[in-house]
Amino acid sequence: MEDDIRYYLNEEKEKEYHAYIKDKTKLFEKTIKIDTKRIHRISIAYLRDMGASDITLMFCAATYSQNDIPKLVYASIRKDAQYYTQYLEQLYFELEIDTILNNYLNLNGFKDSKKRFITDHREYTGSNLLIKKDVLTKFFHNLYFEIFNEHDKYKKFNYISIYVRVALSLLAGTRSFKNSANIDNISYQYGIMKISEKSETKIAGLRIIPLCDTMRHLLKVYQENCKHFNLKNDKFYIYHENKFNPLEVLSKSDKDGFHSTKALKKYSEELPVFVVDFLENVPLNFGRHLFTKQALEANTPRNYIDAYLAHYSAGLEQIGIYSTMDYPNYLKTIKSLTETLAKVYGVKQL
Repeated sequence: MEDDIRYYLNEEKEKEYHAYIKDKTKLFEKTIKIDTKRIHRISIAYLRDMGASDITLMFCAATYSQNDIPKLVYASIRKDAQYYTQYLEQLYFELEIDTILNNYLNLNGFKDSKKRFITDHREYTGSNLLIKKDVLTKFFHNLYFEIFNEHDKYKKFNYISIYVRVALSLLAGTRSFKNSANIDNISYQYGIMKISEKSETKIAGLRIIPLCDTMRHLLKVYQENCKHFNLKNDKFYIYHENKFNPLEVLSKSDKDGFHSTKALKKYSEELPVFVVDFLENVPLNFGRHLFTKQALEANTPRNYIDAYLAHYSAGLEQIGIYSTMDYPNYLKTIKSLTETLAKVYGVKQL
């Protein structure tokens, strides 16, 4: 039977299939355009309309638009594409493909048992940029210890600044761009922060970030420390050579966001070895990958994830007067997820 299937599902039969669908669409009273070579887009549109994740389908179909690339970079998918396999299996039986195979391929006696072999147990695999849990947990634990055991007020300020900045990467999903750590637009009452990471203006590329209780507390503590030293509380600083410098000098301004070892060396005598080692090797966008993995495993609506990461699809508005998203529920969901991340990776309030 397998040889028969291979014979019928050859290139000529595929051409006949496309021609058959094209002829059938002409019989409708209204014009219906169906591109059979891009039929997978129907499935992607269906999943998006239902608020489900389309990531696994795009991976399995090996086709996606330019706007989907950022999503795939941060994606976390189930191993062996189990979710997509279940979707195809359900589609197979709902459309009675076994009957179609019987009629179209003339396979007399072909029957499908309709027995489901796909297990409901799902394993997950993350993106290609994930930091080990023990590494991140140890970093926060050790730096927390340094903060409360340091008596020099300037060193203590440096430790707090670095602690809160790295926590911002984890709990607010910030990138490593120049404007990623602008903290001058925070509403503590509503628990949100607005930044525009990829642009010099405050309009383009705007992100509205829900702040969990831990992140909100840490930002308050840091800004209070800035006031103590008469600093503007709009950015992160590090004290070096008798003056406060923007913390951005620690990193290169390249597109990959990895830190400059050369820039860090001048601070190596003032910072603990484990801090320098961490900042040299961990890009400040690591939290976006951890968040995406956590969110997908929790079956978070895809539009919530896209809005949080500012991954806008063409023609959509995640947040605004034309958005259909339940914004209060979005805030509640994201705050709950990021608070969970704080507990998992040991981020404590100072």
